[in-house]
Amino acid sequence: MKKNTESIGKEKMTDQELSDAFGRNQRQESIGILLGALLVIAGCISAFVRHDVLLVCISAFAGVGLILLLALPAQKKKKALMEQQLGGFFRTELTRAFGPEPQTPELPIDYAYLKNIQLLACPWEQSTITEFHEGEHKGMRFSAANAELQHMVEERSGPDNDNWMTRTETVFRGIIVRCKGICDPALDIAIRDLYQERKQKDITDPVVFSWYFSARTAGGQEVDAPQTPQLRELVQRLENASSNAKVSCLILRGGQLTLALQTRYVFAGIPPELDMRDIDGIRRWFTASLTGMGGLLDILQESPALTGAENKEKIMEKHNIHQTDEQLAQELRKSRSGKLGGKLLSLVGVVIAVAGIVLGGNIVAIVIGGVLLALGQMVQGKSKTKASQQAFAAIAPGVIASVFENVLMDPSPRLLRAEDTNIPLPSHSHCSGSGYIRGTYRGLTTEACTVRLTEENEVQREETGLWEKNEQEVYTGQWMLCELGREFSTWLTIWPREGLDKLLRSGTIQTENDAFNKRFNLTGGDTQEALRILNPNRVERLLQLAESSFGKFAVNLNADGRLYIAVHSGRGFFDAGKGREMPEQLRQRFTRELKWFTDMVDMFRPM
Repeated sequence: MKKNTESIGKEKMTDQELSDAFGRNQRQESIGILLGALLVIAGCISAFVRHDVLLVCISAFAGVGLILLLALPAQKKKKALMEQQLGGFFRTELTRAFGPEPQTPELPIDYAYLKNIQLLACPWEQSTITEFHEGEHKGMRFSAANAELQHMVEERSGPDNDNWMTRTETVFRGIIVRCKGICDPALDIAIRDLYQERKQKDITDPVVFSWYFSARTAGGQEVDAPQTPQLRELVQRLENASSNAKVSCLILRGGQLTLALQTRYVFAGIPPELDMRDIDGIRRWFTASLTGMGGLLDILQESPALTGAENKEKIMEKHNIHQTDEQLAQELRKSRSGKLGGKLLSLVGVVIAVAGIVLGGNIVAIVIGGVLLALGQMVQGKSKTKASQQAFAAIAPGVIASVFENVLMDPSPRLLRAEDTNIPLPSHSHCSGSGYIRGTYRGLTTEACTVRLTEENEVQREETGLWEKNEQEVYTGQWMLCELGREFSTWLTIWPREGLDKLLRSGTIQTENDAFNKRFNLTGGDTQEALRILNPNRVERLLQLAESSFGKFAVNLNADGRLYIAVHSGRGFFDAGKGREMPEQLRQRFTRELKWFTDMVDMFRPM
């Protein structure tokens, strides 16, 4: 009988014999774990009932001994038996799926590598790496392994918390994958799970994504907006690839990818809950685990965020932008020529009208001069309007799309009304808005427009005695409304000090920052709450934004979370101005102005 048992470990078993051997090992392992656990529990109970330290030690040591003497040897026998009887099948299937493995790994996955790349956002000190394999999938070199990372935690214990106890906490259990040459070498981003409770399954929204993940470069600097929609979609697909899967880390650097996916999936192995007596089930599971890895690699290879499809789109976009810029530059040159012609025409009209007056009030000359002057002004106005329209059509959509999502042009009904704010404005008869744009900025509804104020006066002509209406523009500025999605304890308004305001500060709230007090007025519904909202950090940030502003500005924060920002710039959003800037200069200015507004929003938005 002894001879037969020894021969079974060396000779090829039938499936039934292997199933029986696994069954015996499983029973021995289960009995050892069960009895050991019962003895340990009995020892703990006796500690409270009998208060006998010796009895506790005997029970605990006996329980641990059973686990060490019965369960662990059974596990080792089971693993050795699997390698002896099924190892050849496993290696054949691995080679068939991913080719032969190199003698020296090109993409190792070990403790040193994982520590070097700072795999997780949380601390860990110990690692267990199993089933490391390296191969090729559809021409791409990759490596993968099952990994478990543990963190050593020291805690106080004992009746008086006067003792220290060290316990091991598993912070990651899943698979780690490395891929070579899969992404743009210029990419440098590490997305790490922040271990926040997942209240939403859809993480493709940029705000939701930022709640659950951090994004940093190799140097540790935060990346403001690296998560393109394609990259967020990739993370979402990876988490949907396996039940209860979570992306713990995704690093794109130097053309390589490293993925840590927390999951119950086991690569090139057998999960512990599988009944080892089912030999065909073991084979099917192993093969399925290789197929699952192939599917995961397909998701990575097909992602536009990594494959270069997105880069190709960007190259084509740049090519189209270059062509559009050349066309726009030609139109801007024509616009400058048109405005110059209009100025000359106006100048000729003024000269003729003056000559008519000097020559004794020659009505014909005065009328002709007036007509030419009016035509010149009309030509200049049309040229400027046409240039602004062309600049908007060629440049604005790309700039807007880089900042906002869900963009609506000329939305109705409008959200932004200058009359709804506490911002002080010049005396005016009419208020109008134009160029309305609505979109979503980091999950917040935002609307921008150009606000114009005009003052209407009646003037009596001496020569005719008739009264004529004269409308004069007194204010043109760029405005933005952002709904912050939260309530504040009071309202506040900030606007620049002008004239006597710089000397007289009565009637406004004073902050602790004298530089701010000299430049701005501050009012609010409640002084203390207004100062709590406008804390020293926000005051410093606002002063920084004041240095880069393109006009005097005012801010009104309502208690319901509506934030109004107004810049008295003398122009509207995406205005070509005098037409002296080239298309790329216009693009940079439009982007810079829009970013100034969103920086102001970020200063007040909920963290």
